[in-house]
Amino acid sequence: MANTEEQHITAGERQLAFGDLAQLGKHHWGRYLGGTVLVIVTNFVLVAFVGILFALMGFGDALELVQEEINWVDLDPTDDRTALIAMVFLLLSIIVLLPILFFIVRLLHNRPFKSVLTARDRFSWKIAWIAGLSFVALDMAAIAIGLYLEPSSVEFIFDAARFWPFLVVVLLLVPFQSLAEEVLFRGYVMQGVGALTSKTMWRLLWPTLFFTLAHAANGDWAAGGYWAVFTYMTLGAYLGWLSLRWNGLEAAVGVHVANNLIAFLVISTSGGGMPFPTVLYSDEVDYSSGLAQVIVLIAIHYALLSWLLRKWDPAATDE
Repeated sequence: MANTEEQHITAGERQLAFGDLAQLGKHHWGRYLGGTVLVIVTNFVLVAFVGILFALMGFGDALELVQEEINWVDLDPTDDRTALIAMVFLLLSIIVLLPILFFIVRLLHNRPFKSVLTARDRFSWKIAWIAGLSFVALDMAAIAIGLYLEPSSVEFIFDAARFWPFLVVVLLLVPFQSLAEEVLFRGYVMQGVGALTSKTMWRLLWPTLFFTLAHAANGDWAAGGYWAVFTYMTLGAYLGWLSLRWNGLEAAVGVHVANNLIAFLVISTSGGGMPFPTVLYSDEVDYSSGLAQVIVLIAIHYALLSWLLRKWDPAATDE
């Protein structure tokens, strides 16, 4: 296994691992504290501005729907347009993090934005695709096994006429939403922690905690309690490890996009609180067994991804 601390960003620059790339710019802890505050405040202001625009355009009912946390199965079909607009608002409220982080990295830290994406010469879409597709395959296999073992626990709710408009929005916006979260937590925050300590444990722990807290408003937090919290922490830690192991956000972005596409399109749960259509729906959720399934899933995925990258992209493991 290649030592991530020995990998490099580009020829002609200091040889640094992805977790150390804060050193390419101004990385005093005060700048990261200020940068984090700027991210939070600016995001709040921009989201409020977008919300006002939506309200002025007559979409106030969509903003109210966001607050209600109603499930798709309880949504009146006449409210589909409202739910679609609510989805656009929710995804845009996260996507706006990308321009915010771009200016903070460039102006406050005086380093290339690419440095919060990857330590390679360029972002490797090959790694992202391999990581994402392999995760989809395993997650779909797990869902199929669950259907086979407990068919009564899942309801088929697919409605093509209502589904396709949401599919278009999800495919267009979810990749950017997932990328924005990765740039913030596994890019900016992780590298900020990396400027303070070389300990891998701390580089994984703090971004994972922030990632978990950032999802506290999700419906499954209230429904699943600490089991749901541990599930978010497990996934966040795995995404962080992928970023350190393969020296960039590529694998983490691929997995994050895959996970969110399945959550938005394939199967929803009674605790999700999202009025968006999926193919399957379950109102019998065991969050403790769900955590165990996630742990098994990521263990198998890591082994599979390691094998696939050795086979199809040896450079990714030999850098």
